[in-house]
Amino acid sequence: MNNRSYDKVHPAENGQILVPQRILSWTFHIPLVWNIFGSHAKRLGLVRVMFGGTCMYLSLPFFIVVHTTGLLLLIQCMLTPLLGVKRRDLRNYLIIDRHKIAGLTLMDRINCMFCGYANGSVHFLNTWLDDAATRRADVDRLRRIVALFVVAFYLPVLAILQVITLHVIYELLVARPLALVSMQRIAAVRKLNAIPAYAKDQTSLFQVLMRFEKLFALRLAFALAQIESAWCPLKHLDRRAEASYPDHQRQFFDADQVGEMLETLSEEGSAFRRLR
Repeated sequence: MNNRSYDKVHPAENGQILVPQRILSWTFHIPLVWNIFGSHAKRLGLVRVMFGGTCMYLSLPFFIVVHTTGLLLLIQCMLTPLLGVKRRDLRNYLIIDRHKIAGLTLMDRINCMFCGYANGSVHFLNTWLDDAATRRADVDRLRRIVALFVVAFYLPVLAILQVITLHVIYELLVARPLALVSMQRIAAVRKLNAIPAYAKDQTSLFQVLMRFEKLFALRLAFALAQIESAWCPLKHLDRRAEASYPDHQRQFFDADQVGEMLETLSEEGSAFRRLR
């Protein structure tokens, strides 16, 4: 680690952990209010990080709408029984527990709660779409037609919110100032075509809608993985067998590796590069 990165963490007399020196190019200790935020501010500049970090929360209304009307009402209450898809417990996907990890500041805890909520919601959506796509051949024509009518009332509003969330909030307002990567449409299409259940030679309207939504879910999941890997790259405390997490979290740090996580973020900016 170069001489501009974190020095060792020093405990204060009252036992509070203090941020390493020069976290914002100032040579004095400040309380741990800056830890993850400060690691990015040191690399990218305070203004960029404040702007991009704040803009992340502009997507919160989208996730609330998706959770209440999309996941609970549309998927759980209507489409799951209609299509005969396996019913999954949302509580095994929307897991918010990393705010309990010692060594995190209030700012970090809020960010981890947001990441758990957003990533869990999209992880559930991706899983449900895969279940529905796999079941597609077993669903009779009448049920598919009814499902199309149900989705038709919700899709226009959802499509607008999806465009705003992915292309405006993430790609323009968050990814650029925070130096994060986006999944381009062509890459997402290649990934989608590699999944047998979404074969592009299926041209029914039902399949077209499934591909449309899965394409968005893949790109949004990638975007959220970028954010989480930079702002809360810690493994969840809930280790139940039923708990389901996105694949990218397997490279995250354990709860007792907060110091190592801070060093990685200060030097590389993301846990995504940890195993490269």
